[in-house]
Amino acid sequence: MDQNIKRFPVLAKFNHSVQESVEYSISIIQVTGIVGLFGFPGYYYTWTYLFPQPYESIVLRSIGFVFCMGLALSPYWPSSWHNFFAYYWYISLSYCVPFFFTLMLFKNNFSTVWLLSNIGSIFLIIIALEWRIACSCYFTVSCLAWFTYYWENGSNPSNVLNMVEYLPTFLFVLIPSVMMMYHRMAFKEKEKLEALQVVSGSMAHELRTPLGAIGNSALAIKTHFSTLVDAYHLAARSGLAIKPISALHLHYLPSSVEIIEKEVAYSHMVIDMLLQNAQKDQISVETFEIQSISHSIDEAIKRFTSDEDLKEMIHWNKDENQDFTFLGSDILMSHVLFNLLKNAAYFVRKAGKGKIELWTEIQGNLNQLHFKDTGMGIEPTVLKNIFTPFYTTVRSGTGVGLSFCKKVMQSFDGDISCHSKASIYTEFVLTFPKVKNQVA
Repeated sequence: MDQNIKRFPVLAKFNHSVQESVEYSISIIQVTGIVGLFGFPGYYYTWTYLFPQPYESIVLRSIGFVFCMGLALSPYWPSSWHNFFAYYWYISLSYCVPFFFTLMLFKNNFSTVWLLSNIGSIFLIIIALEWRIACSCYFTVSCLAWFTYYWENGSNPSNVLNMVEYLPTFLFVLIPSVMMMYHRMAFKEKEKLEALQVVSGSMAHELRTPLGAIGNSALAIKTHFSTLVDAYHLAARSGLAIKPISALHLHYLPSSVEIIEKEVAYSHMVIDMLLQNAQKDQISVETFEIQSISHSIDEAIKRFTSDEDLKEMIHWNKDENQDFTFLGSDILMSHVLFNLLKNAAYFVRKAGKGKIELWTEIQGNLNQLHFKDTGMGIEPTVLKNIFTPFYTTVRSGTGVGLSFCKKVMQSFDGDISCHSKASIYTEFVLTFPKVKNQVA
């Protein structure tokens, strides 16, 4: 189905809009269904018996009632139905709001009750959908309602005159509402970013203090470690009563101090990453040096593969003939790779299948690192946002990882892109410019 849609650009764009409408409205879908369950039968009784109107239809309202029942029960849909839910939501809302209200407006000859109801439906559709989708939905479905009325009742000159007369009123309601909604959303995003900047600065200060203490302590231990070991051996040879330390532990203690120092440096880098995402700072390129991509990959995998399951999952197709160098930071590159490995491992495990593959390619004036996993893949609606700061689909995620990866690659004068097919694979392509001492 996805492949057939992609063959037709118009259908692909429509599919994207439908998926986006669900993402925007997910928090109100069930509430919308519950309101409709009471609204359709309740107002049928109101406009039929309490305040009779020229036209009412139990059939049209029953169809709307059934649509709303599906929305009200949406949290209980079987998982096998979820692929169709976006279309169900779009069709249900299109029928229950612009189509139903517009058709009833024509059927009741533009009565005051239905004129006001139709204006109210404009607000409903703007609240329920992202503003661009709301406008296109309202206009196209309202036209469909008019064609339906024309097909059933033929031409009605009075309705045409009424439509022309009231059109400026509808536009007066619709256009300012959309503009205010758009600017309100933009203002909320700005407030969110400003709040994140304040919180990030506070967190950075609070975290750097203990990290500095840990780093200084590690440096002190490293400076005097050889003296302490010599004193231990001297005490042991002198027969003093000391607690024995195994030779294996003595061997690994120096590397433990180095690990602490590396982790402190890495933690400082993560803090910098959070601050740069929040404050939109540029990465400093003053310390960049020539780096080997193979060495960076080896170091990232070594750091990441802490258990056997991860080692078996990762397949690094190392080819010395395809190795290349880049101008950048080995620490930043390690973070990019570590972030990609972490994300890929999470989704491979969640899917219960797949593996992670890495390989390099030298192509013309560009060098590329391919990073592919065959886990869950990424939905098209999510794919377009993955490099947006603070965007995440994982409950425990922060949404800063991939956006920082993008910023790092651009600081290397390169880029990172992603293409994916849901449920099959995700592939990131990291592109680097060639440097003068390129490895052949």
